[in-house]
Amino acid sequence: MTSSHTTSKKYRARWIVPLSSPVVHDGVISIVEGCVAAVEPYQGQTDLIDLGDAAILPGLVNAHTHLEFSDLAAPIGTAGMSIADWLPEVVRARRQQQLTQDQRTAAILKGIDEVVRGGTALLGEIATKPWPYEAVAAQQSLANGSDLRIVGFCEVLGLSPSRSREMLDWADTQIAEGGNDRIEFGISPHAPYSVPPALLEACIDRARNHSIPLAIHLAESLEERRFIESGDGPLRETFESLGLPGLEQYPLAISIDQMIQRVATAPRGLLVHGNYLSPDEIQSIASHRQRLSVVYCPRTHAFFDHAPHPVADLMAAGVRVALGTDSRASNPDLDLWNEVRHLLLHRQDLDPRDVVAMATLQGADALGQPNYGRLQPGSDGQLFVLKTAARTEASLWETLLDAQPTNLLGEL
Repeated sequence: MTSSHTTSKKYRARWIVPLSSPVVHDGVISIVEGCVAAVEPYQGQTDLIDLGDAAILPGLVNAHTHLEFSDLAAPIGTAGMSIADWLPEVVRARRQQQLTQDQRTAAILKGIDEVVRGGTALLGEIATKPWPYEAVAAQQSLANGSDLRIVGFCEVLGLSPSRSREMLDWADTQIAEGGNDRIEFGISPHAPYSVPPALLEACIDRARNHSIPLAIHLAESLEERRFIESGDGPLRETFESLGLPGLEQYPLAISIDQMIQRVATAPRGLLVHGNYLSPDEIQSIASHRQRLSVVYCPRTHAFFDHAPHPVADLMAAGVRVALGTDSRASNPDLDLWNEVRHLLLHRQDLDPRDVVAMATLQGADALGQPNYGRLQPGSDGQLFVLKTAARTEASLWETLLDAQPTNLLGEL
């Protein structure tokens, strides 16, 4: 994957998949100063690089990560465990590691390198205090020629007033200082079980006041639903064992559906996971489809052995669905194409065209980045290339699982 800011290049391939327009057979894409200049059929153009039996797609969009866990060699805990059992394992693992800030920074930079090598051009990152903005900014232009754009959602959580205030102050500072031309900030009230309604409202206010996106983990597990709706169950037992304050605030006086309605007042809201959304909640999201998106993390979903994800119901209702890898705490890697492969293999009820759109165009729109996730004049010039033997457009989609990603463009 590449974008060249100092040269103009043309690439020919058997297939160009713009996502925002029909697939082009035997096409040419022109990249000028890092942006797409044209996508057109091959008509004898010269001075081009012929990739042969390949499909050119936009750079991928990973809409949800926690890069701070990128130092992990394997997920924490065991596959099939509950969220209530997994959270203490995460706390225990981090306490045992006792990472220095330099080590945390190194983990995040390692994660950035991994997502770029996997073909990601745009990333939605949950930025946890203290997030090393300066170090990340210094690594934006990587040696392999790729430029990663990051939307960093400043994570806010806390059941006690003092903790809530501390996290809001940090988020306020990050948002006020802003980013650069490759990093921008949003805000992320972590989840209903760690963010009481008053703190959620404070985050929504900031999203509105600064015109920034908001991301929240929502309807991730049945334990979460039980805790916020009834105030009891395995998650409460977990939090009591960890000595967390503020548990008297649960059950909440606000329902998940009401939370969805409140998040919809932000300029843009990403509802992460959505594994256990009810039909009525799906309709609520659909009624705000211009502002709300759901981010589905397929292999993390599989790690916890959740019930089948309502992704098909969401799309049928007209809801925008993006893909994310989540973190290495619940996923073996940060390669977004492996999420696509997982869905192609395990969710054959989904149209491969929709799956690819979830990994590109839909993710970009969820993050509010209309120049990513598509190939059209003016869009980002980072490309994701698949080697494929497909001879018809139908076979291109039918054999997508067999197509092999290549780093060819990054090596030119």
